[in-house]
Amino acid sequence: SKDFEVSMNTLGVVSGAAATEVEDLRKYAMQMGADTVFSAGEAANAMVDLAKSGCTPSQISGCGLSATMALASTEGMALTDAAVTVANAMSTFGLQADQATMLAAALAGCRSLGWRHGEGCSPGGGPCGHQAMKTQRRQALNGRGLTHG
Repeated sequence: SKDFEVSMNTLGVVSGAAATEVEDLRKYAMQMGADTVFSAGEAANAMVDLAKSGCTPSQISGCGLSATMALASTEGMALTDAAVTVANAMSTFGLQADQATMLAAALAGCRSLGWRHGEGCSPGGGPCGHQAMKTQRRQALNGRGLTHG
């Protein structure tokens, strides 16, 4: 669709991606549109939001988008809000793209504790999100032998 193409062109500009990277992201957006409850256009828009929030093309394709979609679907969040949350948390906690899915799971855990989006369930935005991220970060560092537990 025209909107999808506009989003992909915007993604190329915002992310500074090379033409080959944009084409790979285009294919990824279409695949995510086929594999999830979100459309390819929604996936493309989420990619733009991730890029605007500082994610690189490799971070977007390396789980940033899938974590964004997982967080949006489990928390009932708009994709834009989920993208900003994922990007900010990755930056704040120094997470790599392959840890983004773990991040989405940690944030979604807020819901099981009775927290709702807008009530502090984001990194640094309240005790649940902050504690979940500290726990996940500690576990990631423990797995690398960087802390004592």
